[in-house]
Amino acid sequence: MLAPPVDQFSSQDLLIKYVREFGAFNGYGVSITRSKPNKVYLGCDRGGSYRNRLNLTDETRKKKTSSRLINCPFSVCGKEENGLWMLSIRNPNHNHGPLENIMAHPTLRRMNKQAQDQVKEMTRAGVCPREILSSLHQNDHSISVISWDIYNLCTKIRLENLQGRTPIQALLKELENDQYEYDYQYDANGHVTHLFFSHHKSIKLARTYSSVLFMDCTYKTNKFGMPLLDVIGVTSFNTTFFICFVFLKDEREEDYKWALSRVSHLFDGIKKPKVIITDRELALMNGIRQIFSDSKNILCIWHVEKNILAKCKTHFHSGEEWEEFLRCWTGITKSKTEEDFIVNWSELCNRYNENYPLIIKYIQDTWLPFKEQFISAWVDHCLHLGNTATSRVEENQHKEIDAMVAKDKTQIPHAQNIPFYAQLVTKISLFALRKIHEQFLKASRATPDNPLGPCNNTFSSYMGLPCAHVIQECFAANKSLNLTDIHQHWWIENRQLTLQNNSESESFIPLLDPKVQRTRGRPVGSSNKSLTSTKRNPSAFELEENGRRCTKCKGIGHNRRTCSAMNVD
Repeated sequence: MLAPPVDQFSSQDLLIKYVREFGAFNGYGVSITRSKPNKVYLGCDRGGSYRNRLNLTDETRKKKTSSRLINCPFSVCGKEENGLWMLSIRNPNHNHGPLENIMAHPTLRRMNKQAQDQVKEMTRAGVCPREILSSLHQNDHSISVISWDIYNLCTKIRLENLQGRTPIQALLKELENDQYEYDYQYDANGHVTHLFFSHHKSIKLARTYSSVLFMDCTYKTNKFGMPLLDVIGVTSFNTTFFICFVFLKDEREEDYKWALSRVSHLFDGIKKPKVIITDRELALMNGIRQIFSDSKNILCIWHVEKNILAKCKTHFHSGEEWEEFLRCWTGITKSKTEEDFIVNWSELCNRYNENYPLIIKYIQDTWLPFKEQFISAWVDHCLHLGNTATSRVEENQHKEIDAMVAKDKTQIPHAQNIPFYAQLVTKISLFALRKIHEQFLKASRATPDNPLGPCNNTFSSYMGLPCAHVIQECFAANKSLNLTDIHQHWWIENRQLTLQNNSESESFIPLLDPKVQRTRGRPVGSSNKSLTSTKRNPSAFELEENGRRCTKCKGIGHNRRTCSAMNVD
């Protein structure tokens, strides 16, 4: 490379910028080698040599690293004289040729302050490095940054945020700063074993809409292998919101009881939830029975059906047989009365017990003991507000729910803008109003020749809303519905109560990160995954759904080569 022309500059920064831009134009990277208050030395970024400070050998070195340094002699000097910075050439020669792609020079990929600030903001917002890189390139096409630079800067930002604390100590400080209610436990060595946290706005929503809770454990959310119990509520608009999260050491009953006691604390001073929906996690169910003794524990029908799929589908040799069995099973779960359930169950046993005794035994042993927790004949007599599955996800959070409250207070649907709803419009959610209107239409269509069926009070029991029979009685008495006819869950002007934060600061305790837990057995084919991987493992029903299917008979569990239909042909 030609040496940069000797020149003078008004500041050190301008001199350094000039030399670096000149080097980049010619395919070389330039970095500061050493500096003094009135002098700066710049050299090729491939100058110097690798220094093995830790005296590592090929056997003791964990990473197979390499070095760019090849003792390149190029060097220039900038010196301040009489308020100006003078550039002088010490050695104009390089011992290597220029690189065609300047991306190979880390010194030429450095981000300016504006880009670094953008990375910091996006990192704090939880944006992944890949998306941060894409955003930087969109804002400035000339920026020479690769993904590795973003990862390094994100790591540096995280270390700065720690400020010498352990990650768990930093997390607790963030929870405190962001107004979270939190609690935790740790073992004798200072390792955190349990962590509960809930935002103060989530607590307010939970105490406003406390009738129904969803509880479900998710896995592979963290490198420590700790199960994460998430608790979700449902609003009067039939949308869901996260209430709290609890990291657990294990899924034993005592772990769940600790978590549930913290959840129960959120409802101090008000009525506890009427219904809690979970999957068939016996330890969690036992904990609910003790901590929320007055709440009805319903089993998630979605999980029930998926377990039936995983355990029973392989026994059937054709898709038609499986579909017919599934229709019979669905009829059982949707039985409206106990008598219907007995009839439907007897029909299933008579039809399948001879050829599929293992299926009948599995259902008898695994699910029938809990029939009152997922069969419609029983669960529809408790206030589940139309929710029977935990598979719902977060739909709306604080600002969105506030906007929906404002909307439902001002908007009156045309179909419900009638005197019969005068006491309800703008006072209950539009979702509840539409559900009532469906019952209104049923009552309106009833005639002496085609009357309503007998009232079993099912709809009012699980929705907390007047059914068609109640509305028909209002017609006969020439009355309209009152707000007191509606369960408070559906009211817009509901009480919003807060909790006093009783979390004690224990920042003096040298808390350590949780120990890596050994999670449940891994499915087939996942042995090559890292133990700290957070990629979700497939569920049993997913493995079954994606299993072998014969291209000849469309059966499950075998292929065309072993199909019995091929032998017949």
